[in-house]
Amino acid sequence: MSIKKIIVLVYSILSISLIADYYKKGNEVHYEGYDHKNGKFINYNDEVKNIDLDSFEQLNPFYARDKNTVYFRGKETDIDRNSIKIIRLNLVKDKNFVYYGDKKLKVSPKNFLFVNQNVSNGSIPTIHAGSIFYVKDSQNAYHVKVDKDENIKETKLDNADVGKLVSWNEILAKDGKNIYYYGEKIGYIDVSSFDGNGMGYGKDKNNHYYNVTIVKDADYKSFKEIKGYINFAKDKYNVFYEDKIIKGADKKSFEPLKNGFSKDKFGYFYKEQRLEGISYEDIKDFMNSFGLGDKKVPGYKY
Repeated sequence: MSIKKIIVLVYSILSISLIADYYKKGNEVHYEGYDHKNGKFINYNDEVKNIDLDSFEQLNPFYARDKNTVYFRGKETDIDRNSIKIIRLNLVKDKNFVYYGDKKLKVSPKNFLFVNQNVSNGSIPTIHAGSIFYVKDSQNAYHVKVDKDENIKETKLDNADVGKLVSWNEILAKDGKNIYYYGEKIGYIDVSSFDGNGMGYGKDKNNHYYNVTIVKDADYKSFKEIKGYINFAKDKYNVFYEDKIIKGADKKSFEPLKNGFSKDKFGYFYKEQRLEGISYEDIKDFMNSFGLGDKKVPGYKY
């Protein structure tokens, strides 16, 4: 029996090819998708059950509907078929809720917005396992985290002024009163004078910060990030790795390297520690590796 393909769409999600398709097989509709975790094609549901063939339409690689129901990956959902609106691939809303896949988010669909100041709702990024982002409606705001199994954790921003809320990225947001880091309110940073994006170094009128951790031993006036490196800095007295002093580092000859390594004229460092008696040959493979485990670094005291 021949199989008639309805639509075949190929998307690239963070360099991962995703192929998904609803297709007719005789008087049945099936859904097939690519499981990028296991690297194989799978049928999420061998047959899309209870479907009305005459009114069936595919909306995108994930969603379809008939006169009664909206389907996600071939499974029936609670999404209202008359008011469904595709926001971005696997993010939709209806008159009642916003959905990631078939999971309801707490944010209201009324006046729903992504908070990131670099993102318009016309250029919303693809949401996938591992995503984090800020969203808001007319009354509340949330930081949303999607874990590797696509479970959702939502943190409501405490007392947020949603009208003034903006974010630099998926990590840090602010309104007129507070700074929020992964959705948690940070009460010790001065909002009006804060300069930073929560990734690397920033400052307010009182302190310098690494992410949102105070660099306690920094000389305020002379402290500066080393250009091109978000986790190394100097002031007139010391060199820093993140929020910690690299003890004994020679300021004039100090040079950041890769993967948390650095050097001065006397030798090498990993993070905030000098690696005593260690040569370049001892660490070159660690310096150039991806996903370095701390306990592999020779000479580092744990």
